[in-house]
Amino acid sequence: MKKFKENKQNIKWAIERLESKLNDHNITSKEVKVINACLRSYNYKLSRIKK
Repeated sequence: MKKFKENKQNIKWAIERLESKLNDHNITSKEVKVINACLRSYNYKLSRIKK
């Protein structure tokens, strides 16, 4: 369980890094939101699998 929590935290950090990279490359906030939605649904599916 501890390892899964670490993975979840890593996903959160990856999302934050991705957001800052996307903002640096002049990608619109709408595109950032779409990518975030995809990552969050992936994260949600991962959490469902682990339960």
